[in-house]
Amino acid sequence: MSSRESRAVEHSPALKRSRSKELEPPDLSTDSPLRILLLGKSVSENSRVGNLILGRSAFDSEAPPDVVERVGGRLKHRHVTLINSPQLLHTHISDDQITQTVRECVSLSDPGPHVVLLLLQHQQCSAEDQERVEKLQDSFSERLLQHTLVLSTQEPTEPNQILQKIIQKCSNRHFSLQTSSSADHLLQAFEDIERSNEGRHLITPAPSGDSLREQFNERLREERERMEREKEDLQSKHEAEQNKMKIQIEELNREREELMKKLTQEKERTKKLTMEKQQNQEKERMKMMEEQQIQEKETMKMIMEAHQNQHKGRIKMMEEQHIQEKERMKLMMEAQQNQFKGRMKMMMEEEEQQNQKKKRMKMMEEQHIQDKETMKMMEAHNLFKERIKMIKEEERQNQKKKRMKMMEEQQIQEKETMKMEKRQNPVKVRMRREEEFIQRKEGNEMLEIMKLEGIKKPKPEERLKRREEKQLSELYRRHESPVTGFTPVCMLSSLGERGAGKSSSEETFLRGPAFASKKSSTFSQDAAVEAGDWFPVPVFNTPGLSGSYMTGGGQQMRNESFSRLQTMASKAERKKPEHTLVSSLSSRRIVLLGKSGVGKSTVGNTILGQKKFSCQIRSHSVTRVCSAAQATVSGRSVSVVDTPGFFHTHMNNNELMMEIRRSVYISSPGPHAFLIVLRANDRFTELEQQTLQKIELMFGKDVLNYCIILFTHGDLLDGEVSIEKLIEENSRLRSVVQQCGGRYHVFNNRDEENREQVEDLLQKIDSMIQQNGGGHYTNQMYEDAQRFRQEQEEKKLESNLKDWHRREWTK
Repeated sequence: MSSRESRAVEHSPALKRSRSKELEPPDLSTDSPLRILLLGKSVSENSRVGNLILGRSAFDSEAPPDVVERVGGRLKHRHVTLINSPQLLHTHISDDQITQTVRECVSLSDPGPHVVLLLLQHQQCSAEDQERVEKLQDSFSERLLQHTLVLSTQEPTEPNQILQKIIQKCSNRHFSLQTSSSADHLLQAFEDIERSNEGRHLITPAPSGDSLREQFNERLREERERMEREKEDLQSKHEAEQNKMKIQIEELNREREELMKKLTQEKERTKKLTMEKQQNQEKERMKMMEEQQIQEKETMKMIMEAHQNQHKGRIKMMEEQHIQEKERMKLMMEAQQNQFKGRMKMMMEEEEQQNQKKKRMKMMEEQHIQDKETMKMMEAHNLFKERIKMIKEEERQNQKKKRMKMMEEQQIQEKETMKMEKRQNPVKVRMRREEEFIQRKEGNEMLEIMKLEGIKKPKPEERLKRREEKQLSELYRRHESPVTGFTPVCMLSSLGERGAGKSSSEETFLRGPAFASKKSSTFSQDAAVEAGDWFPVPVFNTPGLSGSYMTGGGQQMRNESFSRLQTMASKAERKKPEHTLVSSLSSRRIVLLGKSGVGKSTVGNTILGQKKFSCQIRSHSVTRVCSAAQATVSGRSVSVVDTPGFFHTHMNNNELMMEIRRSVYISSPGPHAFLIVLRANDRFTELEQQTLQKIELMFGKDVLNYCIILFTHGDLLDGEVSIEKLIEENSRLRSVVQQCGGRYHVFNNRDEENREQVEDLLQKIDSMIQQNGGGHYTNQMYEDAQRFRQEQEEKKLESNLKDWHRREWTK
């Protein structure tokens, strides 16, 4: 058995793996990767050929020769993986290095290369190169030469027999980069080799696991040593650089000090020279004055002599010359004095500028120190404010607990006083119950709001007056009396024997319980007529009361009462109402809902026609608590409740939900409409859809009957795009509008003075109220929604517990 056959036996797992792959059909598609093994004995030549094949600078010509690199790229339309080994054909490397390099090549070209490039030159090819090729054939595979292409980069000067023999063994496959360096020709040569081998790659023996592990550990150890050396070199360089920087800084400081000294000396020298120059000029001036006096004396002497010896005309001319000379000297002296004064003034100004500069520098330093102190004071002030806020929150929680405790005690007292209430006057009992209900429901919140707003507590007599008015309005509202606001001109009295049911008949007339009666509320009309105790009495021209019933004891009393009531009703001067039940209501309560930044506060101001809510352009939500405002719009009272935005950036989810739920109590006895505010120019995403889901989760499914979608910034829509088109194109938005009964409205934010859009909105609210039977969203609906939500959560929790117990039991 030959050495090649024995090597094949030793690596039987690799052969099995290769044979299993040979059974598969070869992949000759242009999308399959092409693996090329480049073997040579020069780093620069291998790098040049590899960069030429890949079409870019992928290999470094100065890299160490013992490094095997793998780089991927594209050669025309084919993906190419190039494995570069620049020392494997070198004749001076040891067998161990050959074995290690071959293993690296096999590992990097796994499962095997399609083409093997032998980079050989005509002038340098020797018998040792031929032996090296044979050794590589033994190391890789006996089929190595079937996948090999001999590549040369130089033009041959004379034929080389050894190179020709190697080319013949490689099926005469030879490519010269000197004659042709086209990428198309190279790719054609590679694909010819691949096609001749039917697309199969070279089957190489897989290295053993122990040798690979040793090789990996060796390289890892070398890499760590190299990194340690680099780390030490970097650290030493860093220390040297620090010392160098330190020396440079010291030199710069020393030079700076020297320059300051020179500047001071130069300033002193300049000042000294200036003083000396001034002294010299003063001496020259004094000398000139002395010379002038001497000249004047000589002139006078000459004049005297001329007076004596010469003609008077000559004397006069000399006197004129003397006067001219005197004037000239005077002008010269004045000019010198002016120059001296100007120089002195310039020196004084320069010195003043220097002093002002020093003062400015000192003021800037003081200002910087003051700014630092101010920042510290502001930080301390903010910490103090946070602490005060925490203390107030704790006090509020304590007060809430106290109120809860007081309410519990009050409920206990109510139960104890139930027996006493039966003996008291029924009207007073009902009034007191209404008062206690209103106080429990709204008193605590109103006191809290009054405390926050700084409103003083009203006087006892004012409280009594307001309480009576509130009780009357509450009674009218609770029983939805259609005659609210009218002055009664017709009074009806119930006449009959004791126990005949006068109280019950009066309660029926008023359409609500008003007097204590022993008869059951479930006593039907037919049963009453059959029993002979009740009989119908129609009340003419009175909306909502035509089905009232009165009582009477005995046939005679019934006839008299019936005729008397008919006479009184016919003489009543009460006017017929001009509007329906919905339009006769004198107020509207609206709650604004939506996510942060959609303009809820601006909508509230637009509806009320006044700046009631704070609205500012900020990156976060302005409204943090529910706030209510009221104004008269088109002759009726409209109250608007502004709420914090959903997905508030500065509030957690529980605080936000609690605050939004409070809007129902602030708009007590309940809002007529919920306006879900959206921006018309924003994309309707899943976040907006979650807003409607949260509203339905908090207030129940009935809340959708009281919702209207309000689009803001309708002025920003393009002329070709209408709100109807936006709703039709967006399936999510269309679904939300349909859930709200198809009700929507658009506001123009730029034209806040346009009251037509507000009137249209109020008409849509009136239509919605009429569809809802003339009622509003009630606290009972809210409590039912909360109770249903709590039951669902309890069922979900119970189901999760059962599942958990079932899983634990199965374990």
